[in-house]
Amino acid sequence: MNLTFAAPAGAAVILQQSEDGTEFTDTDVAIENTATSAEVSGVKAGKAYFRLKVNGGDKNGYSNIATVTVS
Repeated sequence: MNLTFAAPAGAAVILQQSEDGTEFTDTDVAIENTATSAEVSGVKAGKAYFRLKVNGGDKNGYSNIATVTVS
């Protein structure tokens, strides 16, 4: 699955995942600070939730939550 987003220039970026939309954990997906997408694999069937944790730059903090339904 491919997730797309605006590039958070000038920041360290970590993709986080959740099964319930509340408790998020860091993934092993490496994201460059100029990237606009991330490839995610191994997601279990059902709903999955993703967000970016941005450290630094003008978008510092957490992104909106993306909800994905996997069949």
